[in-house]
Amino acid sequence: MMLAARAAQRGAPVIFAARAASTTRSLRCPTVQRLAVIAVPTRRGLATTSANNLVPAALRGLDYVGTVAFAASGTMVAGHAGMDILGCTMVGTITSLGGGTIRDLLLGRTPVFWFKEIEYLLLCVGTALMAFYAHDKLEGPVAEEALWWGDTLGIGAFSVVGAQAAASVGMGPLVVPICGMFTATCGGLVRDVLCRRPPKLLYSAAQDSPAAAGTLYAPAALSGASAYAFLHFVGAGAPLAIALGCATTVGVRTYGYARNVKLPTYSDVPAGPAPRLAANDAHLVVTAWGPDATGHVATLARVLADARANISASKIATIGDDIVVMLVVSAPRGARAGLVSAATTAGRERGLKVDCRDVTPSHGTPPAAKVAGRVALQGPDSPGLVSNVAALLSKHGLNISSLDTRVVGVAPEGLQRRVTEAARSLDARDAATDLFCLEAIVTAPEKPDAAALKRDVAALRKRCRLDVLDVVMEE
Repeated sequence: MMLAARAAQRGAPVIFAARAASTTRSLRCPTVQRLAVIAVPTRRGLATTSANNLVPAALRGLDYVGTVAFAASGTMVAGHAGMDILGCTMVGTITSLGGGTIRDLLLGRTPVFWFKEIEYLLLCVGTALMAFYAHDKLEGPVAEEALWWGDTLGIGAFSVVGAQAAASVGMGPLVVPICGMFTATCGGLVRDVLCRRPPKLLYSAAQDSPAAAGTLYAPAALSGASAYAFLHFVGAGAPLAIALGCATTVGVRTYGYARNVKLPTYSDVPAGPAPRLAANDAHLVVTAWGPDATGHVATLARVLADARANISASKIATIGDDIVVMLVVSAPRGARAGLVSAATTAGRERGLKVDCRDVTPSHGTPPAAKVAGRVALQGPDSPGLVSNVAALLSKHGLNISSLDTRVVGVAPEGLQRRVTEAARSLDARDAATDLFCLEAIVTAPEKPDAAALKRDVAALRKRCRLDVLDVVMEE
């Protein structure tokens, strides 16, 4: 007990034991000590009240929660970046332990904390391995929400733990909050550098899924560490400083995410009218494909808008549980490299493969289009329908300027199928055919022969057993 009292006078956390010295000696294992009841010293001596015991113990619990959440999210980011199991485990561990490691090195506290408290390293490696093999179960809405809350609670705990560490070695009121912020964010900074992503530490806008949202990431950690530092230096007592520090971090980050709050950026500052797209601007076809999820299109559109790009044409299609997005984009040529890098990175973060190809528009004079028309087709799906329709239109001098096709229904082993009127009179095999739909815009220098076009349309409709095939030219 004399050793405990002396440690309390120095301001260091100690393990409180009310038993004999033999019981105290049994708690020398660091891992066992972390699970024991913690008593925090104050200026008045050893604190033994329930609040003084519970608050630091709760902080230790949140520290473990954050360790797990950071390791899991880091592993998933590395997996989406294409790393193997070793790379994912290393990145997950670095994400969780990197901030505390950098903090200890800056403060001259060596060996760093996880050299002595080995349970942190074991927890990170175990979590990373589980996240690697169960990544599909961590990417649903419920799992992402749980991971986001774990991440947020972890930021709160890490920011306070980092501030405590700086205060314990005599750092001043300006350094203590910064040290808390570094502890909570530098692991993610190293992760983003290793995975070639924009460092979330430097961006306050939400960038992807809730589990990895960057809304007020560093500002929340700095706010919580500042709250702890203020209460610590005014002598408010450790339990109150810890509780309000964590609560401030969680509150700021939750509010920022719910309200989509972000710090000002250049794009928020009025800079006069945006420059018009010129003939020498960059033209690209951006294609993205991968597992479908809410927010894919919003993410890509935001990236393009930030690059001041214009989407002149777009197409979205689904294949099973996957989505394919095709965008025709024009942007100032100087923004091309940044646009391609940002689109590729944003797609990779969301599990999409993104391909950006340059297109050089022809500046020749196209044939003058004097008339336009619409084509509509509905009928049982069968190979060669698009080829037959395109051949018919070409025969009559009609140029296809826009084409949209889709299949309504599912594969034979799927759910309920759509059956057309024409298909009802066919045999059972034909009746199970999906519905094929086609819409097109056509143009021509002059109006085609209406009688010949009508005759060929009727013949194709009969041959392919179509419900609808109409070619209507504008008058």
